[in-house]
Amino acid sequence: LEERPEMYKRLLLQALQLLLQIRGILMMLPVALPLIICGDFNSEPNSAVYELMSTGRVSPNHPDLKEDPERIIASMGLSNFHHELNLRSCYKETMGQEPQYTNYTDIYQGCLDYIWVTAASLHPMKVSVLPSVQELCSFEDLKLPNPKYPSDHLALDCTMAIDAMQVVR
Repeated sequence: LEERPEMYKRLLLQALQLLLQIRGILMMLPVALPLIICGDFNSEPNSAVYELMSTGRVSPNHPDLKEDPERIIASMGLSNFHHELNLRSCYKETMGQEPQYTNYTDIYQGCLDYIWVTAASLHPMKVSVLPSVQELCSFEDLKLPNPKYPSDHLALDCTMAIDAMQVVR
């Protein structure tokens, strides 16, 4: 990932807006439904975005928040924001840690993609083991994308159990 503070702020703002939209929708529902949020967050496990998703808030001392001359972070109201979705990552929950990489190109290798679920109602049972570096580079030393894996991101999946008793408010 590029070392640009404005990129981290943009990613954090996008995650914050997503969570605010979800919170607004959930407040209108008569019952608490299981929630799955998945995708390419362009954020590593040590990022402010990951901290926000996994803990519900971002520490004011997080390294991603240090440079803010335009006061973009301050204007987001992050110091007062927290979510109570109690999200957990399916891969971390089942494997004990996030994958080493979900993106493996010539210029970047790392984990950027996640499957987040609400902890009370969805229980990750198993996830697919991602291909090894040797498998990824087995096509004439091509990294991602290549003929076997046509995207620069690996597909994540998870088998989950739903706790129906937690779905009712």
